[in-house]
Amino acid sequence: MSPEEIRGAVADFAAAAKRAMDAGFEVLELHMAHGYLAHEFLSPLSNKRNDEYGGDLENRLRFPLQVAKAVRDIWSKPLFVRISCTDWVEGGWDLKQSLEFCRRLKGIGIDLIDCSSGAWSLMPGFPQPRDIRLPLRRRSAKKLKLPPER
Repeated sequence: MSPEEIRGAVADFAAAAKRAMDAGFEVLELHMAHGYLAHEFLSPLSNKRNDEYGGDLENRLRFPLQVAKAVRDIWSKPLFVRISCTDWVEGGWDLKQSLEFCRRLKGIGIDLIDCSSGAWSLMPGFPQPRDIRLPLRRRSAKKLKLPPER
């Protein structure tokens, strides 16, 4: 995507939020996990850009944060963001980066972070217990001073 296409995509997300508001939706969730567009910018496994949207964490956060801000500016109701807390791959998106991303999302006014994981690997040894993401959520909640799960 060119920088112009990226700006267009941010505007498209905002326009979609406006349509959802006009249609009477009560909650909106931005899907920034599982290899979807925003996650492709976040994960070093997929983001090989060498411009202001790639490379270090600050640059990889740029597009997803622009989307979240543009939608928050339109959407006055509860706004959730679903993230992959980890790619489960060495050198990929991880919990440390996720915590920084969540801190920034909280600053934008995101109401809830929907913690998921994975996208880039089906490698053997991928942890599979039923409550696999609960420790990620608890560590995130403690670090970000979020209320405990119910």
